[in-house]
Amino acid sequence: MTAVGGRPSGALITASQVFGAGLLLSGTLFVRGWEIQSWSGVTLTERVNQWIYRFLYCTGTAVLIWSLAAAV
Repeated sequence: MTAVGGRPSGALITASQVFGAGLLLSGTLFVRGWEIQSWSGVTLTERVNQWIYRFLYCTGTAVLIWSLAAAV
């Protein structure tokens, strides 16, 4: 894995990239289309759908950015 204060191993970087990409892909696939959309867009189902989408996208992006910065 990593030494204290050292550089992460190549396996950890690769695993982080795969995990981050998986979060981004699942976030993209999680977004549902018109089937759960109401006129005003404020139902609980729509809000939870957006929260999960944003959480997956932000977490996936952060993991990918970390893995790319650690690889340098």
